[in-house]
Amino acid sequence: MGVKALDDHTLEVILENPTPFFLEILNYHTYFPVRQDIVEKDPDSWHRKPHTFVSNGPFYLEKLYDNKKIVTLKNPHYWDKDNVHLNSITYLIERIDEKEIWTRYTEEILSNKSPEESTIDFGYVFPSEVNIADEIDSKRFNVIADNSLTTVYLCINSQNKPLDDIRVRQALELALNRNYIVEEGKMNEEVATGFVPPGIPDLELGSDFRIKGGEYMHKEFSSDNVSKAKTLLKEAGYTDLSQFPTISILARSLGIAEYIEDSWEANLGINVEIDVCKDALYSQKKNLQEFDIVINSWIADFADPINFLGFLASEDDFKGILPLQYYTLIKKAGASMTIL
Repeated sequence: MGVKALDDHTLEVILENPTPFFLEILNYHTYFPVRQDIVEKDPDSWHRKPHTFVSNGPFYLEKLYDNKKIVTLKNPHYWDKDNVHLNSITYLIERIDEKEIWTRYTEEILSNKSPEESTIDFGYVFPSEVNIADEIDSKRFNVIADNSLTTVYLCINSQNKPLDDIRVRQALELALNRNYIVEEGKMNEEVATGFVPPGIPDLELGSDFRIKGGEYMHKEFSSDNVSKAKTLLKEAGYTDLSQFPTISILARSLGIAEYIEDSWEANLGINVEIDVCKDALYSQKKNLQEFDIVINSWIADFADPINFLGFLASEDDFKGILPLQYYTLIKKAGASMTIL
């Protein structure tokens, strides 16, 4: 890739391969322009000082209070400043749990506090007991849905027994009531039928990649799933499921892990242990493969299927699982101008 500034307002980019999603990538924060001279002068802390944090967005950094709050003001030089209707935004950095944030936010709305009196105008964290779908419908607290194009998935350590047997892995998938997880999670989500979620366009205008690609996993759950799962486990040698080895799930929080535990214990009667770890320890155990099953997720950086399909080809989690042909096709697709 070659980049050249033709003049003060024109940037020329020459790409190595056809990249139809290139303009979408430019919206991602890693492509935001920065002042080279400022970054090189203070590479470690330029972004934490208002006088050196030079940006071209709708707001600029006014003050930064470590571990307390960030104050931004409207940028008078922003290209679309006339459509920016806020004069400032203050981000509160408080180490309080989700339940306390939600309680404070809802109490302030119910008490009809003025904007000047409110301590929270906007938030995006919810305690597990809040039914997000119901709150969106009720409009009581101005809860809105934001489609983030995210897929939550399970990585199975197939080196560990009994997960080294494909029949066991298939049985666990069949016995996992994903509808129950979505309903109990109350997060306005839907059951995944493939790694690429709905909402990502395909080649034709107005088309959806997931719809066109079809479903790779069952969407509905029934007693037939459980019967098939138990049959597979018997074939794998587990006729008495009370003797089935305990499965350990590595997760960052209880949430989904508990729903998976409930589903497998209810449908198969097997024991599940949940190992909840904070980010650093979670990453360490994940990298060292100190788990039976780990809950992971991928959030799209841009709305193109390659963001998910390319991730599968680059992530260590999937090495040894995907066929070599998959990597070849992904590489070929990245350099092709035609439909493969």
